[in-house]
Amino acid sequence: MSRHLSALMARAQRDLVPLSAHFELTWRCNERCVHCYVDLENGREELDTAGALRVLDELREAGTLFLTFTGGEVFLRPDLPELVRHARALGFALRVFTNATLVEERHARLFRETGVLAVEVSLYAMDPGIHDGITRVPGSHARTLAGIRLLREHEVPVVLKAPILREAAGEHRRVAAFAESLGARWRFDTHLVTRTDLDPAPLAHALDEDQQLQVATDPLLAMAIPPDEGTPPSPEEPVCAAARRVVLVDPRGRVYPCSSRFPPAGDLRRQSFREIWEQSPLLLRLRNLLATDMAGCRGCRLWSWCARCPLDAVAEEGDFFAVPRRACAETHLRRRAWDAGPPELRETITSLLAGDLPGCDL
Repeated sequence: MSRHLSALMARAQRDLVPLSAHFELTWRCNERCVHCYVDLENGREELDTAGALRVLDELREAGTLFLTFTGGEVFLRPDLPELVRHARALGFALRVFTNATLVEERHARLFRETGVLAVEVSLYAMDPGIHDGITRVPGSHARTLAGIRLLREHEVPVVLKAPILREAAGEHRRVAAFAESLGARWRFDTHLVTRTDLDPAPLAHALDEDQQLQVATDPLLAMAIPPDEGTPPSPEEPVCAAARRVVLVDPRGRVYPCSSRFPPAGDLRRQSFREIWEQSPLLLRLRNLLATDMAGCRGCRLWSWCARCPLDAVAEEGDFFAVPRRACAETHLRRRAWDAGPPELRETITSLLAGDLPGCDL
């Protein structure tokens, strides 16, 4: 990450500017991925085109710069081209999340002509059986690859991304090699979340401990990045960016503090975005949540390694301020990986910190 972008994000965090927004255009999808957290059966009451365009206008007026169209599967909305054109006309740095199975030549031309920042495609494995087993749609792998190739033929920036699932452990290297063969980028993670109703079923597909350690010590991924260790959190340090510089809008126009499933902070069918952003009791509460409010984390030497989320604590412990056990376990595992990893891991991390990793999109 460049120092200029880091400075921009820090300023947005301080000044409470919703710099980055995810807009879920639909919850409908043509795949049924085993780990998905979205209520895919619920396509009712989606904002119409006029409503979606108004959301874009209000986000831009509030200071949003980085915008992601996501779902569900965004290509199930016939008005996607109109929304893309309007978003780019407003100056958003636009990313589009998709499974690429519905990409047509007209879409590839649109993305190229409008200059989208990237189209990010979920590709779980190069083995068709593994990928189709995860999506639960036979033939989805072939259609996804066809969509990816079509986008690259039109020189659309593409990122191949996926959580590394138990069923696909080890496939990430083959996916990364495929991405690089096409001049695309790639990004992987290992963190899964509960469903929107806090059903933990997706977590059954997470890597086991041995698999996690293998991934964490893989120099290709460089997940065991050594931050400033040994310094407990500052009393004034926010827990995360939720409600400070990130926001999510769902297909019905409800506003959330981030892409994790907090309760909604407001409804754009009834309120303006600015009213919600400035006056929502939930957002005001989260902005006042500091590191020291996480009682079990006070004084932890691994604080800066941790990817804690208060909502994970709610799902696991029923307590917003509890220690998320899974995040804690993953943090200790990354620390072990840094100690036990091969020499190439440290070399790769040094390159990453210097901003010199050509393939990955971390």
